[in-house]
Amino acid sequence: MSSPGDATEYSMRVIDFNDFVKKGKPYRNKVSISIGVFDGLHRGHKKIIEGIISNQGTSPLIITFKQSPVAVLKKGVFPGYITTLRQKLDRMEKLGVTDIILIDFSLDFSRLSGKEFLDILNERLEIAKFVVGYNFGFGYKRDTDAGKLKEWAKKRGIETEIVQPVYYGNEVISSSRIRRAILSGEVEMANKMLVFGYSLRVEGLSPIGGESISSISYERNEFEQILPKAGSFEVELHGKDMPADTVSRGILRIKRDSVSLEGDTRGSIEEIIIKKRID
Repeated sequence: MSSPGDATEYSMRVIDFNDFVKKGKPYRNKVSISIGVFDGLHRGHKKIIEGIISNQGTSPLIITFKQSPVAVLKKGVFPGYITTLRQKLDRMEKLGVTDIILIDFSLDFSRLSGKEFLDILNERLEIAKFVVGYNFGFGYKRDTDAGKLKEWAKKRGIETEIVQPVYYGNEVISSSRIRRAILSGEVEMANKMLVFGYSLRVEGLSPIGGESISSISYERNEFEQILPKAGSFEVELHGKDMPADTVSRGILRIKRDSVSLEGDTRGSIEEIIIKKRID
């Protein structure tokens, strides 16, 4: 799993859930909270995040996961991530989130009921508001949905906002729908549903046979993110020491066993933004 990097790299505060539990009350301010995986950070997620940011006088807090619960509980059926953990945190910060609690999801954690988890939060936080999606569910076997969360919160004088679905075309935007679009090669459709577009994080990956100024290749299985089916794609390149006055463009060729990048690969490429399929 990609590391989010040193917490000092962020102006927002990133706390491990286990540390949060041990430290008692790490936040002095009232908080507005959302809880979820937020893979891909799509337009529906953005609407939820706007709900906690807009609650004046409180700190917007996201509780999310280092790895998807589905990846832990159903390894054989999980297709992969749209975004790495690093990308997710970077993008949440850009949207204005000031605080993150990261859960290292495990089988032991999965046995925690929704009420038990909420009680842990309530003992350590001064919660002003929850903002969750219409299809929200968490706790052991998803025993707590948005309605039950609202009931629990109301008894404690906490506001709850349930965000209705966001549509693209005639279908609800979801991480599952975006994964299907990417896997089938429909990256332009995926980009219209994602807030920041679909991109591959390549920082830290080991190229095959070294690098040249015009091409780089990677083993396909090096990527933890989902990849489109075989084909060629127009891309933009971002990273350290890349030309600042121009947009570096290239062609990404995805094959059964490898991923090859053709273009001006001078500098340290960190991210490949996939714009559209060209064959």
